[in-house]
Amino acid sequence: MADSERIVGATVASKYRIRRVIGRGSMGVVCEAEHLEIGKRVAIKLIEASLTGMNEIATRFRREARAASLVESHHIVQVFDVGSDDALGLYLVMEYLAGEDLAQLLAREKRLAPERATRIALQVARGLAKAHEAGVVHRDLKPANIFLCAREDDEPVVKILDFGISKVIDSTRAGPASRLKLTRDGMVVGTPQYMSPEQAQGYAVDERSDVWALGLVLYEMLAGRPAYPELPTYEQFIIHLVSRPPDPLRDYSPWVSEELAGIVHGAVEHDLSKRIQTCAILAKRLADLQLQPAGFARPPEATQSQDAHPVPLLEDLEDDAPQFFDRKTLDALAVAPSRSSDEKGVVTSAASTPDQKSPYLAREETAAIGHRTWLLPVILFVATAVIVVAAFAFR
Repeated sequence: MADSERIVGATVASKYRIRRVIGRGSMGVVCEAEHLEIGKRVAIKLIEASLTGMNEIATRFRREARAASLVESHHIVQVFDVGSDDALGLYLVMEYLAGEDLAQLLAREKRLAPERATRIALQVARGLAKAHEAGVVHRDLKPANIFLCAREDDEPVVKILDFGISKVIDSTRAGPASRLKLTRDGMVVGTPQYMSPEQAQGYAVDERSDVWALGLVLYEMLAGRPAYPELPTYEQFIIHLVSRPPDPLRDYSPWVSEELAGIVHGAVEHDLSKRIQTCAILAKRLADLQLQPAGFARPPEATQSQDAHPVPLLEDLEDDAPQFFDRKTLDALAVAPSRSSDEKGVVTSAASTPDQKSPYLAREETAAIGHRTWLLPVILFVATAVIVVAAFAFR
């Protein structure tokens, strides 16, 4: 691809002036541009001119434009124009999006709170459901193709990008796009880490492949790691993918509720008959979960590290003292100075300051006071008796 200096300032199809390069890929670049007549800011994807003669590349490019245009959803990036420029090659004009993609967000934050991850996945599921209604299967859903559009007055709107290897599965609804044929039967396309098992083996795919991919994306948002980490070779990875289910999500994020974990694992079932069948169903289950007060558990920051073991309270230790500790040990624990809970294996005392008593110590003192309360009436009785005796003695 030509360098940025040649691209910036150039005019595409006598209509769009390129202002800057936003990103680069193996086959071209994405640029911010301006429509010369109306001044509207747009994004333009350019394919290297030397590649425009390759039939599969050109077909894939036009497929992206047609597939995205078939779907009417504000969760699908809008495509305005497509064509070929003599100097710059194939171009695709899309709406300009401000924000970042999910891959960038995860690289920075690693994992997301369950509520936030669910809101993102719900929007993606709704966008995919609309695509499936139009007869389009994305086939390459991954964090880099999920864009979080920044908004001033609300939470980000999620947009699905890159329908370049999408597949039209319903010719009665898809119109001319159904005649586009990018891949031969048995040819594997997509990003391996998010491919469904049937897609990885070159079998026919339908909307359930997108359900699988979204399930893996949701898994990664919650676990802070991909469900299928990369392996040394492609062959090893594919064997692992098609033969083993993902590890239980709650092994990595125990704060995720069983209901949400069940939805994730229902989306990544190897058995197609057991997998959540459509993105519309997946969207409904995610939406229903949001309506449940107990649908989400504690966020990661409020949850104990998975490496740490729960530390019993002193009250619990006292109740089970014959099984665990003798009284001397309990007394030592009760009055021990407080230490940071960051030190693994340290029992933190309930008395955090010198003038605060632990619950256990407070009960001991209360009991001691209770045992001494009989002394007061005895003392009063003896004193009264002494006074009476003295009075009679000196009459």
